[in-house]
Amino acid sequence: MSRRLRSFSRAALLSVLTVAACGDDAPRPTDAPLQPKGTFQVRTFDGSEACAQLEAHIEDTAAAMLREKLESYARPVPVPAPVPVSAPAPAASDSSSGASTGSGTPAFSETNVRVPGVDEPDPVKTDGRRLYSLREDAGGLTLSTLALTPVPGMRVLGQARWARETTLPGMARPAAPESAQGLMLVAPDALVALSSGARTYPMPVVGPATDAASPAVLCVDSGCGPGGADWGPPRTRVRRFDVGADADPVEQWLLDLPGSLLAARRIGSRLYLVTQAALRLPAGVLHYPDIPVGGPSWGTPAWDAAVEATIAENERLIREASLGDWLADLRVIERVGGPSATARTLGGATITAQECARFARIDVATRLAWLRVSTIDLDTRSVASETLLANGQGVFMSERSLIVSTPYWRRGDEFGNPRNLTVMHRFGLGAAGEPAYEGSGEFAGRLINDYAIDESADGTIRIAATDWDGGAYSYVATFGAVGGRLERIGASERIAPGETLQSARFVGERAYLVTFRQIDPFFVYDLSDPSAPRRLGDLKLPGFSTYLHPVDADHLLGIGYDAGTSPRRLKATLFDVADPASPREAMSIALGDVYTGSDAIWDPHAFTFFRPPSATDEALVAVPVRSYGHDFFGTVSFSGIRVLRVAPADATTPLSIRGTLSMTDLLDESQRYDGWRRTDARRAVFIDDSIYGVSDGAVRAAGIGDPGVPLETVSIP
Repeated sequence: MSRRLRSFSRAALLSVLTVAACGDDAPRPTDAPLQPKGTFQVRTFDGSEACAQLEAHIEDTAAAMLREKLESYARPVPVPAPVPVSAPAPAASDSSSGASTGSGTPAFSETNVRVPGVDEPDPVKTDGRRLYSLREDAGGLTLSTLALTPVPGMRVLGQARWARETTLPGMARPAAPESAQGLMLVAPDALVALSSGARTYPMPVVGPATDAASPAVLCVDSGCGPGGADWGPPRTRVRRFDVGADADPVEQWLLDLPGSLLAARRIGSRLYLVTQAALRLPAGVLHYPDIPVGGPSWGTPAWDAAVEATIAENERLIREASLGDWLADLRVIERVGGPSATARTLGGATITAQECARFARIDVATRLAWLRVSTIDLDTRSVASETLLANGQGVFMSERSLIVSTPYWRRGDEFGNPRNLTVMHRFGLGAAGEPAYEGSGEFAGRLINDYAIDESADGTIRIAATDWDGGAYSYVATFGAVGGRLERIGASERIAPGETLQSARFVGERAYLVTFRQIDPFFVYDLSDPSAPRRLGDLKLPGFSTYLHPVDADHLLGIGYDAGTSPRRLKATLFDVADPASPREAMSIALGDVYTGSDAIWDPHAFTFFRPPSATDEALVAVPVRSYGHDFFGTVSFSGIRVLRVAPADATTPLSIRGTLSMTDLLDESQRYDGWRRTDARRAVFIDDSIYGVSDGAVRAAGIGDPGVPLETVSIP
């Protein structure tokens, strides 16, 4: 990786966390969204003193963070911590789903992803011949391969299992137990399985003493130092399997990377991982004054002296920690040849100046955390990483760029009320596929998910956000790169004051939004002129949609609820936007009785869209649904796949239920709350004229002409 790339990558993504930027406090029209203004001071660690600068910054940040918290016990009003002052560091360098078909290949549905061509992990994948499933349970993680075609020959081909608490060489303590994150097909006979520790925010919490002899120490995760917790910090693992034979998958290699998984994307043979964790504080550091029960009273000189003594002791422990102690968890471990092979830690025991130069920071006080963007070549196992002393939350990726965002807040007035802001950074993907930093910017409010941010063909970034400045409202805004920053080009008026955004979708030059408070306003915005987003029309319906899927140029399908409070029914709505000034409801249908739910409400991967090759004017949609039997609510247990017919050209019935593939008889109520709800239907797959319902414990097939008649069922052990 070039030095220029390293500088740019470090410079941008680090601003991901808390940026003490100035907001726009000037009077503004009540219908105008907030436009924060600030400058990101990004610093890198370079030269022969890079490691000394890095260690000083970490220790300054840790000391300032704890000092601010402890000083709040000595003063009525918290005093902001001073900006950490590290050894001078040079500034960063300036920088000007549908079906798959083919000859001899069946038509089949693929994972519903945000951007075509950019794969995302999901626990169920298919190549049109086989199904691959990843699950977790009390016994560990299991990868299963099944033959799906022909339907009468459905069978389990093989399985690979591994424990959730796998310990590899170079770890002081076992990593936090792994959770299944999903699968990605990377070649006709190869896939990668992703798993990650569940402890996202390792940070010690030390409570006040309960008596003079035994302080109350609560380790919520792995930050209490050696011996202070059962598990070490979170790790993310990438396992590549050979699945070419009709036998058990064979592990080819494993890469163990630090941090919990924030996001993963794949383009071709390159896998992009965004991981993060907090740096562990030394053992003995306290977050509360070291004052025993019966000690001095709050506000007295003796109390303040005890606070200052705790601050001084914290700083002594922090300064005595070496850089190796701070960064001990950031090593990559490699294992080639399967579980019986010997793993090795990549990189030497001594941290070099070159490694320290791969870190960056912003020149303001930040949370003691790191975020890492890793690019993995799945053919060669090579890993290129950039580490940022910050933390992140959201990721959007296209074949041209990678955008990382995270929300933060700062005090907005003299009363300490927080102002909600979000920072984002864009990286262009060159011919080599490695991200190169292009600019950073910020906006007011929050993104509800990765579908609320998008990039047009000309590189304009579009966002839909909800803010709470002066009351809840939403808005649409556009951004472009100007002199190394992402500057706001234009913004809409405040949309639906008093309501929050529930779903967003950008299609071409339009934005479609759903907000909710008591009814479901559906908005259409024109973004053809980025400097002036313009409302074209709106529609009010009961309930709200949490996911919007484009069907064709004039129609979207929404999945959501028919009401805001229980009891409510799961519903699907077909929106007609042929006349954007007057969008209309083409049809809505209930997908279940009251108290019926679906993973598709919160996870778009559970939504399956398929156009059969023989169909020219209709599509099929599969949605897993479930309900649990309860005498009080009058409900019965059900699990299965609703199959919808979407035919906008049908003036009479543009949306209907084609049928239901029931898997209720496979339910095991004793496992209702166990892991992934092992017997609930999770996903659906279409292959030619068949549909397959998938749970952790079984696959059931039926014909798409009559989904209610099962043809074959295979149990997954």
